[in-house]
Parts: sequence; C-alpha cells; structure tokens
Amino acid sequence: MTSVTRRQAPIPTWVLHDGETEAEVVPGRGGLVSRLRCGGVQILATDDEAVYGGGRNVRGGIPILFPTAGRLKDDQYVALGVVRKLKQHGFARDLPWKVTGEEVGGSARLAMELAATDGTMEVFPWDFRLTFTVEVAGRSLRILQSYENRSETPMPLHAGFHPYFFVPDSEKGAARIEASSARAWDKVGGREVSLQGFDLTAPEVSLSVFESGATLARLTAPSLPTVEIEVSSELTHWVVWTLGGRDFVCVEPWTAPADALNTATGLLRLAPGERREMRLEIRLA
Repeated sequence: MTSVTRRQAPIPTWVLHDGETEAEVVPGRGGLVSRLRCGGVQILATDDEAVYGGGRNVRGGIPILFPTAGRLKDDQYVALGVVRKLKQHGFARDLPWKVTGEEVGGSARLAMELAATDGTMEVFPWDFRLTFTVEVAGRSLRILQSYENRSETPMPLHAGFHPYFFVPDSEKGAARIEASSARAWDKVGGREVSLQGFDLTAPEVSLSVFESGATLARLTAPSLPTVEIEVSSELTHWVVWTLGGRDFVCVEPWTAPADALNTATGLLRLAPGERREMRLEIRLA
C-alpha cells in the first residue's frame, strides 16, 4: 500500500508510506524528515521533544543544512562587502517550509519549498528558492532537491544533510562505516585516521572524510539493515559524528567542508537565474 496522510497535532506531520517503509516529515520544523522505519525497524534516531516542543536544535531525523554546513570561523563571513553573522548549519533547519504538493503513484511523495525572506536576506543576502521532494519508494527514501538563485549576483551554495541514524550506544563498537576513501581527519584528536575499523565509542567522534568524490557510503550496525547513502556528485564531502552515551551515528553528505563561505574550498556558486538539482537516497538492504 502506498499513501500520504497528515496528522494535525501538535505540529502538522505528513506520513509517507510505501510497502514496509514509512517516513514522517514535519515541514513546519525545518522540512525535517523526523522518522524512517522499514519492516518495523527504526532507522533514524528521533527527538520528538525537540521536534514538537521547539526551542532548541533537533538532534534527530534528517536536518537540512543551508546556506552553510558546519560552523563558520567566529560564526561570520563576508557577503557582498558586509560582515554577516550566520549560525552553525544555517537557518533552513529552523524555518517553516511550505507544502506545495503531495502525490501517490509508484511512490509516496511530498513537495515543499523554502524561499528567501527579509529575515534571511539580512544574514544571507540572496533571493533563493529551495524546492525539495521527499519520496518513499520500496525500501528507499529519496530527497530530490532544487536550489535556485533568483538574485542578480552570483550566489554561493553550501548545503548538506545531517542524518541521525539510530545506533544504540552499546552497538557502536560493532558499527562500521564504508566509503571509497579509507582516510579521514579526526577533528577531535587533530590527526589523520583510517576509516577501516575506526572506533565509534569515544566520548566524541568528529571525522571529515578526505575528498574522494565518493557518491556512496555504507553504515552497518547489529540492529540495522545495511544502510546505503547515495548522493549526487555535488554532495561528496562526508562527515561522521557521534557522542558517547547517545544512540546515534551521523553520516553526513555536504557539498563542501565547514567554513566554505570564508575559505571558498569546494564552494559551489549559482549564476543569476541558475538552478542546481541534487539528490540524496537512503537505501535499506
């Protein structure tokens, strides 16, 4: 059975269902995919208190990172000749997204949009429009993305996702992450490390995988089916993050490293009127 239904309270939530896979999306809370289940197995760590209580960042689901991923140096950058403040991971994960359509056919789909406002223009002075479609099909979740620059000047594009996969803290020693690059920078330890057999049980793990152009990463853990994260060629800067005592491991695809709005390292740019389309797919083996 394929369906799209809506729950009203406490914040409108859309439930996308296809076969044994079900996802929940909360457009009013940053366009967040808050839950993903397959065959009754919880795939994403979920923070209902933060999602529906508000007032703090959500550590769960799949937050959307835009117009920056990671933290800027001193939480600021220069845009159009003016120093501007922009908090970690940007503002898209905090703002309400507008639902523009829902569809049931060969899959369950929900389309939503975020556009520039006077408030966003103060910290990111470009007229943008983001159009995302969340799709559940078989044992896959897809997020199809469109980033549009409606300004008269080139717009920097630094975007990404912050998926929190449900891995019980007791299973982190057995969890594994695979990517085509076997090396990463350990931001906590300040050293180069190997991804092969890397220990995820430390008090904090924060890895930046070396640039490899890898469009596929895998996460395995005893309680999960094999999770494959496949992305379009723009989203190939990978970050791994977890905290001790917390039941999640994040495998995050970004378009560029943190602070790219300052360093320009890997930074994409959209010409006036240009639109860039990207894709994220989470497949469950």
